[in-house]
Amino acid sequence: MWQVLWQDLRYSARVLRRNPGFTLAAVLILAIAIGVNTAIFSVVHTVLLNALPYKEPQQLVVLGEASSYADFGGTTPGNFLDYQSQLHSFEGVAAISARSCTLTGLGIPVKLDGLVVSFNFFDVLGAKPLLGRTINPQIDRPHGPRAAVLSYSNWKQNFSGNPEIIGKPVSLDGESFTVVGVMPSSFFTPRPAEIWLSPHYEAPEPRSDSPPEVMQDRGDFNFLRPYARLRHGVSLPQAQAELRAFSERLAQAYPADQGKSAKAVPMLEWYVGKARLTLLTLQAAAGLILLIACTNIANLLLARGSIRQREMAVRSALGAGRNRLLHQTLAESILLAVLGGVVGILLGVLGVYVVIKLQPGDLPRLNELKVDGEVLVFSVVVSLLTALVAGVFPAWRGSRPDLTETLKQGGRSTTSGGGHLRKALVVFELTLSFAVLVALSLLVRSFSNLLSEDPGFAPDNVLAAELALPSAKYDTDQKARAFFGDLLQQARALPGVSQVGLVSSLPLGRNGLTGILSVGSPDSGESQQLTTEKRVVSAGYFSTLKIPLLQGRYFAETDDQRGVPVAIVNDRFARTTWAGQSPLGKKIKWGGGPWMTIVGVVGNVSQRSLEKGLTLDSYAPYQQVEGVQSVALVIRSDKDPSQLGNALRREVLKIDPEQAVSSLFLLRDNVSKAYAMPRFQVFVIATLGLVALVLAVVGIYGVMTYIVSRRRHEFGIRLALGAEPNQFFRSVLGEILVMACLGILAGAATSLALVQMISSLLYEVKSTDLGSYGISCVVVLGAALLAGYVPARRAMNSDPLSTLRDE
Repeated sequence: MWQVLWQDLRYSARVLRRNPGFTLAAVLILAIAIGVNTAIFSVVHTVLLNALPYKEPQQLVVLGEASSYADFGGTTPGNFLDYQSQLHSFEGVAAISARSCTLTGLGIPVKLDGLVVSFNFFDVLGAKPLLGRTINPQIDRPHGPRAAVLSYSNWKQNFSGNPEIIGKPVSLDGESFTVVGVMPSSFFTPRPAEIWLSPHYEAPEPRSDSPPEVMQDRGDFNFLRPYARLRHGVSLPQAQAELRAFSERLAQAYPADQGKSAKAVPMLEWYVGKARLTLLTLQAAAGLILLIACTNIANLLLARGSIRQREMAVRSALGAGRNRLLHQTLAESILLAVLGGVVGILLGVLGVYVVIKLQPGDLPRLNELKVDGEVLVFSVVVSLLTALVAGVFPAWRGSRPDLTETLKQGGRSTTSGGGHLRKALVVFELTLSFAVLVALSLLVRSFSNLLSEDPGFAPDNVLAAELALPSAKYDTDQKARAFFGDLLQQARALPGVSQVGLVSSLPLGRNGLTGILSVGSPDSGESQQLTTEKRVVSAGYFSTLKIPLLQGRYFAETDDQRGVPVAIVNDRFARTTWAGQSPLGKKIKWGGGPWMTIVGVVGNVSQRSLEKGLTLDSYAPYQQVEGVQSVALVIRSDKDPSQLGNALRREVLKIDPEQAVSSLFLLRDNVSKAYAMPRFQVFVIATLGLVALVLAVVGIYGVMTYIVSRRRHEFGIRLALGAEPNQFFRSVLGEILVMACLGILAGAATSLALVQMISSLLYEVKSTDLGSYGISCVVVLGAALLAGYVPARRAMNSDPLSTLRDE
């Protein structure tokens, strides 16, 4: 058996070597399709299919609370303790809260992205350290020495990979932490961190032990994100049912929890978020490319089979059985698939490199992206399946030659055997190409709408610097305000600086505070509660970002703790709350804070994202708000703002030698990140659309060239009898137009299914947008006519004398 297969493959290699044009075309078509699928499957495999690097990751879930202002928000400390003590569907419930901290004592202060984790956090994840140990509830007792676990990159960069750091103290925000462990390079948490810190508290068992007061907090201070591990034998629906009952009990016990609903989401699903839909859509589009390639290869093999009919008839007459002919033809398909697969894998590796270079926005696990063994197996399987799908029918037709007709001397057919089938395959190619082009048109329209969206502020020529003050050192609001005041003063004095401002969270950032705001009268005691974006700003913030003033005034330097509490709202807030009235002089308050008088209305700003719509925004001066520790400094410069970075860092160190700048970047780059994922979607779909169109053009050209060559005898005789050459030109183009129109009609129906997959990715464009369908029609018709022009000209220029001479 293996000897026969080897003989078939050797013979196929000789046949393919004698036909380099056919071989090159088939290999390139396969390579492009397999390369596209390899690259996209590498991303899908890494992001969606690879297990998270934890023990039994399928048992891990993320807990959250849906409410009027969050679809899946965090929870409060008090609720977290109830999660731990009252829920029985989980082996353990842990929690994290973000904390950036400044590492000092090693020279220049270094800002680290950290997480404060509950004592059982690493146990719930089932994560093991590379060195030392993780945080342990039996060792790291509450109010004792605090423990820190380093990430692998932090250990390498800041501690030179020194294993002796285990057990040594480090200074973080002026507090002493003992380094107890280092995690391996493969470990990560869904919220990126360079260091994990033990908390001050421990969840009491039972609840009656009266935990510290801070852990009893309820309300909208939902800064904890719980993680949990399902008990063995407990399904996710069972856990969801318990969470619903748990939410009802909390709502009855605590008014602040009314309207909240706890739910659990598998950790991987929560982590990948919207990337899942994007990647599945791209994989579906890549699958269509593979079908188009299969159709093209099948057409090439059918045409080649017609040319080789005499060869197959001779071999059959000499005693070759049908199975023998079938195996021989399939061997050629397999050899083509192997060649195409090898080149395709190389193209796939190149495609993965391109994806990494594109840095597509919120795509998670990008650092893990590679072409691994499982992806290679996928590519090999796809290559072999392509060979079978594309080669079985042509091989079956080629194994049944008509001996009498084929071997007749001088026998000639004026028809193109199998022509209807080849045309049907071209129509199928056009159908799939049209569907991909419609998806591309819709995404391009959506991206264009997104680019034209006004974010509400001017990011050009603005440098942004994020800082977080350590609460241990800046333990009073007066100290923090003094630092911020000095920082504003020093930044204004930098050369080329025109305006400076502070804000608690930048637009299009992830750290904005969403919460309940009261609107009403402090005298009557009646108020309306709204969900709003809260921003703490300095007097110069709005002018620095050129956020327009619509009514009233901006904040002034005199709006401090000695003045009357004031606030500014955006235009959407004003129109929604006081339609037809002036909001100036109205009263609002944040949570349990003081009532603030509205003194101005500013333009709308895209706070969360460009595509999620405008929010109700409220602003307060930083001098009048308690507990402000983290801010972003924005500096507008008349020159290149990137040149101010080093000077700003020096000024920060002058104010506080132990204070580091968390991050420093151009605000324009931050805005560009908001377009990263839509830009990635358009780039990949555009690439797939171009590939689909090229393959369809190749298919049309190949089929029409074959048909014209088979009808050369007919054209020559008709010309000799007086037919006009233009008739043949119109005839060939007419056939192409019929195929294109059929492909467009079938593609319009097919595209409805594909478009439904991407409807949630569209922005300000309907999935039935007629313009997108019209553009796709024009492109497909134009490409089809372009592909058929050369065969049509060849038909028109047929030589009747040459044809009759052959006869």
